[in-house]
Amino acid sequence: MTYIKQNKGFTLVELAIVIVIIGFLVAGIAAGANMIKQAELRSMITDLQQYQVAYNNFIGRYNKIPGDMDSAFSFWGTNCAALQATCNGGGNGLITHNVAPASNEVLKAWKHLSLAGMISAGIQVISASNTGGLTIGTEAPSSKKTGAGFFISTGGTNNGGTG
Repeated sequence: MTYIKQNKGFTLVELAIVIVIIGFLVAGIAAGANMIKQAELRSMITDLQQYQVAYNNFIGRYNKIPGDMDSAFSFWGTNCAALQATCNGGGNGLITHNVAPASNEVLKAWKHLSLAGMISAGIQVISASNTGGLTIGTEAPSSKKTGAGFFISTGGTNNGGTG
């Protein structure tokens, strides 16, 4: 009696089905990652639009530009900063960046918007020891994108800083 040895293995049809399934999985993962990036971008755009509305509402309520408001300390006192000079802006119609916290209207803009209840970001009191930098999530609102945040300026140059 002769025995025929059968080779055990996958047929071409079975291999093709496995390859198609793997292709669907890869396509699904790529599409999911793209959807996450799009949602992140939409969230950032929504936040930006809300900050634009807050900026315009601030001007409508106080008739001053946030950060440049030269009477901010009389409204919010030490909730804004320990010193009047560190809280008040210059009143020149520009939000300017400066390395000295007493002159850095970019820092002041977010704090003024926060104190006025225009934004919900918990912006900290402006410290006289700040070296002019913006810490995202502390002195400026953070965005949904990790490590990114928002910067507000009306342009111009002041002490080497630009907006």
